[in-house]
Amino acid sequence: MFEIFCMASLSTTIMILWLESNIIYEYTKGIINFEKYESWLVEVLSSEWYEGKINYSEYIKTKDNFFTKLITCPLCLSFWICLIYVYLSGMFKMLPVLYITALLQFYAIRFFKDGK
Repeated sequence: MFEIFCMASLSTTIMILWLESNIIYEYTKGIINFEKYESWLVEVLSSEWYEGKINYSEYIKTKDNFFTKLITCPLCLSFWICLIYVYLSGMFKMLPVLYITALLQFYAIRFFKDGK
C-alpha cells in the first residue's frame, strides 16, 4: 500500500508541476534559442500567459487539438501517468486505487492552494 501512496504522490507532483506552474517554460528558456521561432515568439509575447494572467498549461489549452486537451486535463493526464506507473511496476490491479489516490491528492492540494 505504501508503494501506491508513493506512486500517487509522484503522479500528483508531476501534475502540479505541469498544470499549476510555468516550470517547463522557465527551465527551457535557457536551453531553447527562441530567436529561431520569431513568429511563435511574437504570438507568445502578445499572449495573456506572457503577461502573467494565465499559467503555461492554460495557455497551451488555447491551442485547440487533441494532444493539448489531453495534457491539460487533470483527469486525462493523471490516468496516463498512472497507467505508465502500473505498466512499469506490473501492478495492473492497482490502477483504480492509484488513479483515485493521485486525483484526490491533486485536488486536495489545489483546493488548499487556491480555495477552488
